[in-house]
Amino acid sequence: MVRRLRIPILFVSAAVLYSLRLNAPFEAEAEEALAQYGLYARNYDRFGYVLSGFAPLNLAGPTLENYPSVTRQIYAHRPPVVSLVVSVFYKILGGEEASIRVPVILATLAALALFRAVARRLLDPPWDVAATALLAFVPVFAYYGPTTVHQIFGLLGALLIYWAYFRWREAPGRGRRWALAGAVFAACWLDWPAFYAAGAVAVLHAATSREGRWAAWVAPASAAAAAGAFVIYLYALDPAETLPLRSFFASGAGHAGRAPVGAAAYLASEGRELAVNFTLPLLALAALGAARLRPRGDWRGAAILSMLAWGADELLFRNMCWWHRYLTLPWAPAAALLGAVGLRELASVRRGELLAGAAVLAFAAQAFLVLRQRHTFRGYYEVDRGFAEALVRNTEPGDRILARLAHDVHLRSFYADRFVVTYRDDLRMLLLQYVNAPEEGVDDAVLMERLGRPGHGFSWFVTASDAAAGARFGWIRRLSGDPGFPRR
Repeated sequence: MVRRLRIPILFVSAAVLYSLRLNAPFEAEAEEALAQYGLYARNYDRFGYVLSGFAPLNLAGPTLENYPSVTRQIYAHRPPVVSLVVSVFYKILGGEEASIRVPVILATLAALALFRAVARRLLDPPWDVAATALLAFVPVFAYYGPTTVHQIFGLLGALLIYWAYFRWREAPGRGRRWALAGAVFAACWLDWPAFYAAGAVAVLHAATSREGRWAAWVAPASAAAAAGAFVIYLYALDPAETLPLRSFFASGAGHAGRAPVGAAAYLASEGRELAVNFTLPLLALAALGAARLRPRGDWRGAAILSMLAWGADELLFRNMCWWHRYLTLPWAPAAALLGAVGLRELASVRRGELLAGAAVLAFAAQAFLVLRQRHTFRGYYEVDRGFAEALVRNTEPGDRILARLAHDVHLRSFYADRFVVTYRDDLRMLLLQYVNAPEEGVDDAVLMERLGRPGHGFSWFVTASDAAAGARFGWIRRLSGDPGFPRR
């Protein structure tokens, strides 16, 4: 009876943990991603799906009259499926924070369920249950899964591919091969880890199976078809200027650039990220498990190790990974499986059960401390939300606002539905929301000349401190003396 209840209790406990911030404002670490998808959902609800060709729109304000082109506001860095899914819950649940969190929590639980199905094929009882428990409560999954939206959907896609591959491997046939191809195509329209998983299963099959060695290459072929379909989709959104398509390729090139620090500093930063978010005990168990696997003699060991390929972003897109601590999330399933193997190896030696129990307690202790810090720390986005609340208090929905204030655009837009142009004097750039074609080459002189024209259109100018900024920048002093230009 107790054994039958282990998995239900595990999933209920995980659901409670993932829902701790269900009604909380988006102020904790990485929750700008929730605000970002909340903004997309609101724009779907307001302007419909057809206007943007089902693509998410990066814009705020009650109308489109301030935006010269809808296609310039399209978010084109990943397929739109996740945005569309979130928008459905937004419509049903009423548009508050919980309406954005619910689909992400459900995706996290679905990923855990798929992992359970995968673990049962790779580990014998009770170690499959141990692996599921490790994944459920490791901080990188338990916190960033319900928070980062696209990342957990991408991990869900990677797990779907492996589950479909294992089913086909158990009973090869045309039907299950087509099911694998369909799973890959669908998963690749969720997020990028699925592409890595598609390539990994093909290599895994070619290396470990003598029957139909090349048959699994249906997976990368289907992934290539998904990538081609996405490129065609982006082109069709704007055949004239191809702004979404160019934004997509420019984003990839920028993310693939070198990190703003040297290799040693980058590796040290990534190592600290692993030590905190995966916990030191789990890393030690995973290292032991990896050392004891025999991938040449057991295809299941090779399958576990192949899942490390899901985190290829860490090698291919170092600049992006430097700025985002949650991009190690795709390594969580492999770490949980390797950790369970490590526990199995510990339990097999003399007094090993005591060692395994101590390792589990140490994992639980660090996981608790990290998750408590993630859920309770303040200092990430309170300023951004305060900026948004100030805009709502002091401005009207139709006002045009010029801001010289560092802030998260998506979080401000979710909480303040206002048209805001951000001036970045450090980049000599005017940003119209989060746009595919920012206006470059704008310095203080250009901005002042533009604001000196009649009918410049702005109702408000916002800066962090008008006195301090006015002492430093002459154009702000001039604006401060203009009675026709209110400021806050």
